[in-house]
Amino acid sequence: MKLKLILLSSIFAFFMSCKDSNQTPETAETETEHHHDHDSDEMHSHDEHGMEAGTVLALNNGEKWKSDDPTSKHAQNLIGLDQEFRPRAADANLEMFRNYADMLQQELNGMIKDCKMDGPDHDALHLWLEPVLHGVKELKNAETDEKAKKIDADLSEKIIKYDQFFN
Repeated sequence: MKLKLILLSSIFAFFMSCKDSNQTPETAETETEHHHDHDSDEMHSHDEHGMEAGTVLALNNGEKWKSDDPTSKHAQNLIGLDQEFRPRAADANLEMFRNYADMLQQELNGMIKDCKMDGPDHDALHLWLEPVLHGVKELKNAETDEKAKKIDADLSEKIIKYDQFFN
């Protein structure tokens, strides 16, 4: 329960620290809809936030999205943590996975706290960040080594996608 509260608080803080935008990144349709809050207690969908429900991360007309220096620094730190953990992942146990997830969460908290992005670049960042936050939560809650290994492999792919979409 405490873990859920921490994750929800982190997500809320991220959305509160970022500025709202009415512009959209290049999108492709899927079946997911996500809700979040920026400036009030009122929940709204990406469509109301300038993004369509089901938006997936894509390049900005063939170009990478721009991220501010603090966001880029935290993302590179996440990638570094991931690269450092890769050699140990195959033999990791639940305690190691949870410690790794805690380190990722600390870096994500820093990213959330330091967020100053807005506009379509900010919206695109959400599309990268939300699956990463979800993966960290899943990794913390994994009940077996094998489940944690599967979650970790998927999370690693999500983390390293940052460099594919942002500069």
